[in-house]
Amino acid sequence: MRKIVYTGNGTVPVDSGLPHVGRIFGIDDAGDLRYFRYVGNGQKNPTGAHRAEDGTPSWDGNTGNPIGRGWQGFLHVLGCGDGVIMAVRENGDLLWYRYDGDGTADQTGALGWDPGSGATIGNGFQSFVHLFAKPAEGMTTRPMAQLFGVDPNGDLRWYGYRGNGEPDPSGVKGWHPNSGNVIGNGWADFQYIVGTSDVFAVKPDGALHWYRYNGDGTADRSGATGWDSRSGSQVGRGWQGMRMVTGGTVDSGGRGTVLFAVDQEDRLLWYRYDGHGEPDPTGALGWNPRSSTQIGRGF
Repeated sequence: MRKIVYTGNGTVPVDSGLPHVGRIFGIDDAGDLRYFRYVGNGQKNPTGAHRAEDGTPSWDGNTGNPIGRGWQGFLHVLGCGDGVIMAVRENGDLLWYRYDGDGTADQTGALGWDPGSGATIGNGFQSFVHLFAKPAEGMTTRPMAQLFGVDPNGDLRWYGYRGNGEPDPSGVKGWHPNSGNVIGNGWADFQYIVGTSDVFAVKPDGALHWYRYNGDGTADRSGATGWDSRSGSQVGRGWQGMRMVTGGTVDSGGRGTVLFAVDQEDRLLWYRYDGHGEPDPTGALGWNPRSSTQIGRGF
């Protein structure tokens, strides 16, 4: 796969659990968009079969199906919750898509997609060295996806989107007024950054760091406003060898974060973090004992 993206769980008006848990989209070498949904809990499954080695369900039956094509040219693809995918073209246009399907095979992309999919909702996103999202999720009647962009100088910019894909290349419709504000600095040196309900960032030496942003985009380049006091804590090590990492929140067995990592041998590995940023460079605190289990291959 060129890229894997956890699509984000989405929102509900009442406390009825998270929708879309475990749903991942993958972009293959031909540019086809493929549907995956992981329904397991870290049970060993080296082949990626629909059932793990212990016989428990592991992958949804539509896993691996193509649901679109022509996705190979995007600079960034983000899962934003409620079926929304945002993607950045090389010219900086930010495009909005929403998928409400169940993974039924359709390479043309005619099934399951909102008719407004492909609308341009902003511009100027091509220069970010990292772009990641905190998806809309949980119980709310006013969902908002949050985007975070890292400038080449390390400034971290915040964007909040409450729109519904209304076409607007100027980037005015649907955006929070604080969008574009700088909320921190020093983010350019990470190897990659994963947005979930929290943020996980990997340095070139493999150190995994945890962050939580509770702010509203109030401008503060120092990073003193809106961040959990434990933000920046190292919570693991040895992550430098991963080709790709994605993940999101799960609610089975309590709230936690599941990370999916693809190693150099194209194996898909499962991790679950139930901690809250407690500093521990060894990675012993907060991690499920099944973490690093292989749950698939060929990614």
